[in-house]
Parts: sequence; C-alpha cells; structure tokens
Amino acid sequence: MNFGSMILQMARSVPFAPAVSCEGRTFTYQELATRARALAGAIRQHGLVAGDRVLIQMHNRIEIPEVMLGCWAAGIVVVPVNAKLHQNEVAHILHDSGAKLVFVSDGVNRVETSVETIDVGTAPYDALLRTEGLSTTAETTPADLAWLFYTSGTTGRPKGAMLSNRNLLAMANAYYADIDQLGPEDAMLVAAPASHGAGLYMLAALLKGAQVLISTGFDVDEVEAALRQHRQLSLFAVPTILNRLVTAWEGRDVPLENLRCIVYGGAPMYVADLERAIYLFGPRLFQLFAQGETPMTVSGLPQRLHRRDLPESRRLLSSCGYPRTGCAISIRDPETGAALPPGTDGEICAQGETVMLGYWSNPEATAKALRGGWLWTGDLGYVDEDGLLHVVDR
Repeated sequence: MNFGSMILQMARSVPFAPAVSCEGRTFTYQELATRARALAGAIRQHGLVAGDRVLIQMHNRIEIPEVMLGCWAAGIVVVPVNAKLHQNEVAHILHDSGAKLVFVSDGVNRVETSVETIDVGTAPYDALLRTEGLSTTAETTPADLAWLFYTSGTTGRPKGAMLSNRNLLAMANAYYADIDQLGPEDAMLVAAPASHGAGLYMLAALLKGAQVLISTGFDVDEVEAALRQHRQLSLFAVPTILNRLVTAWEGRDVPLENLRCIVYGGAPMYVADLERAIYLFGPRLFQLFAQGETPMTVSGLPQRLHRRDLPESRRLLSSCGYPRTGCAISIRDPETGAALPPGTDGEICAQGETVMLGYWSNPEATAKALRGGWLWTGDLGYVDEDGLLHVVDR
C-alpha cells in the first residue's frame, strides 16, 4: 500500500477536476499526477532508493503536494519542516533524519549543508519536471514509513515521529467518519503551514478528489473570497484564527451557507469565544485534540454538539470531546501505569491505527512514549462520567 499512489489514482477518476490552487495557479488531478511522477523519476535518477528521506522546507506553495506525492511514488519518506524554523532546528532535523535531498522555497532559513538542495520555482526544479515520469509507483507496505513528523521541541530537541502509510490512511478515514465526507465538489483551504496539521488534512482532501486551496498566509479577505467562490469550503484553524474570522464577519453579509466545516484545535478555546463563534457559524465547527504522534486524531467534539441551548452545553464546550473513530483513550497514572477512574487527573494515553511507529533513531524516547500498548501523550487530563475528555495541562 502506497499512500501517495492512492492519491495519484484520482487522476484516473477525476482527471480534469481541479486538484490544487495557489496564487492564481491551478493544477488538475491529471496535471498533478504527471508532475509528481516526473519528480519521482528525477528523485530516482538522483540515486535515492526506497526508504531514503527528503526534507521539504517550504513556505505554503502550489508545489508542496507534488513534491510529497513524487517522493511517495518513488518510495521516499518525506520530512516536512516549518519554513519559519530557526536554522539550528532545521540543521538538527536534517542531520537527525539523514535526508539525502532537500527542497526549499525562497525566503526560508536555509542551512549550509553538503546535501543537494533544490529551489522550487527555479530552472533546476523545472528541469526535474521534464524527467520521464515514473510509470509504476514503488511497492510499499502499510507499515512502511511515509512521513517523519518532527515535534515542536518544546521539551528538548525535536523528535521525528514515524508515521506510516497505515497511519496516514487511518487519519484520513477518521476525518471522513467523524468530521465530513469529501468529494470533487468540495474545497479545503490550507491557511496554516502545510508542514503540519493543515498539510495532513490536505492529504485527506486530495485522497477524495477535493480541491485544495493553498494560502501563502492567513488573510481574512482571502478566506472570504474563497467562501464566495466555493460552495462547500472547509478549513483547519487554530483558535486565534477562528476568533479573527468571527470578529471580521459578525454583522456582515458573508455567504456562510457555503461553509462546510471549520476544524479548530492546537490551543485552548475559551467557552465565551466558542459560544460567540457558534452564534455566527452554527453547527459547522469541529473541535480537535491531537498531537503529531497520532496525527490529528485523538478526540473531538462534533458539529452537532456545538450548541448553546443544551443543559450541558458549557461542559461540552469546555471539553475536548469524545474519542475519535478508531481511537481509544485512557487516563493513566504516570508512575504506576494504572488506569484511573473517571474524574481523576492523569496522563492522557491513546491507542489506535493512527499512533506512530515510534521516534526515528531514538529508542529511549520511543520506549517512554509507547508503553503497555498505549501512546503516552505527555498531556494531563481526565475523562468525566459521560466519557468527555478534559485537558488540564499540555
């Protein structure tokens, strides 16, 4: 099972449907597949073999999906990093991952390295696109590594969470099960860095033939323009962005009927702010709790429970919802490992097909995070009597 090849298959079923757009440029699924296969052939010609790593240090650009898909078609592991990372952090990730090729965009904090580096949007990159395309994608298994997701490093140097083909597919399937079905009639706006959560959900959209709109940076006017142009628009937003949209659109004639869903998460959302957002958006919000080690999938509060008129509304809105499809949650004692009863604070543990394989070249950290069949998230919280997850400290 090759996750990238499953997306490339969309070129057969919806070849002329728009796949990805950015800054006035649009590639159809057929064009995206052709460009990705050419990159796959070029990557092979550079001497890389299945299992090698490619670091992607790019601002949000239209080329990000084709680079990812080209790598996967060649059996290569992608290592996306935030374009705004400090050079020291990028240097650590480059060294730790052992990447043999780097794709960068203009304006990133690039590092001095002997590893071959290719600037997208330049003549050398365009030359890669003229390579004979790889007709047959690499044969990989569900357990094979696909994405090295480096953590933020808030408690030390970033660690590479190993995400497999199975992890990515399980994440996408959980999106369809819990948040929304997607199809060629839908559009997803990627307004946050595609190297992290927004990019992961971008894959879920491409896997179903939806159009991905890549924004070079969050802008309220751009979101509104997308909403006016597309009749079924979804996006991922951190709470600060959600609050900015509410402030900008309250009392204005904005076609919110075109809004399919806003998934929000990544930071606490105050109940008062959330109630204000519900008043404006109605049942179009999905609250997400997760981390890179189980990408975008631990718990969530569904659209139908984003209400202000229920007796338990404040408790619902102050929680992180229920376990996602295919995911189990357990609150455990960090010292003994024992499961704790409802209402008792402990470490949040998760289990399911989205949970990472482990940390790249870091068996000590892996042994600490994956114990007793559970992912120990490092976050503290409790589950109440009704099964709602409440996060106490991240």
